[in-house]
This record gives sequence, structure tokens and C-alpha cells, in this order.
Amino acid sequence: MYNLKDVAKAISNLSNQDNQDYNLISDYIHDLEVENNRLLKEKQEYQNKLSRRNMQIKDLKKMIEELNKSTLYPLGYIGKK
Repeated sequence: MYNLKDVAKAISNLSNQDNQDYNLISDYIHDLEVENNRLLKEKQEYQNKLSRRNMQIKDLKKMIEELNKSTLYPLGYIGKK
């Protein structure tokens, strides 16, 4: 038979373990949120860089088209026989 003191101690131990588990899980969730935010920022930076690169490509294509209109040998044919 258990006495009240042993039962109270067992409950206290369970409560302490629950608190430790909760703290570990909370820390893990926080770490995941920090990593997620970092990855979202990195993704946005990459998308911005990609967008700028695409604009540069579009501008270069436009420049080539304009040059092709004004030259006897269009750039696409240079070096071809």
C-alpha cells in the first residue's frame, strides 16, 4: 500500500518530467521557426536575384534584336558559314 507522501512525490516527478519535455519541445519549435524564417529570407533573396537576372536577359535579348535590325550580318549568324 502506498502512503500519501509517495504518491505526491510520484506526481511531482511526473510533473517535472512533463515540464522538461515541454521545455525541450518548445525549444525545438523555436529553433524550427528561426530556421524557417532564415530559409524564407534566403528564398526571397534568391527570387529577387533571379528576377533581376531575368530582367537582364530580357534587356540583352531586346538589345540583340535592335542590333540585328541595324546590321548587315545579324549577331545570330556571326561565325556561321
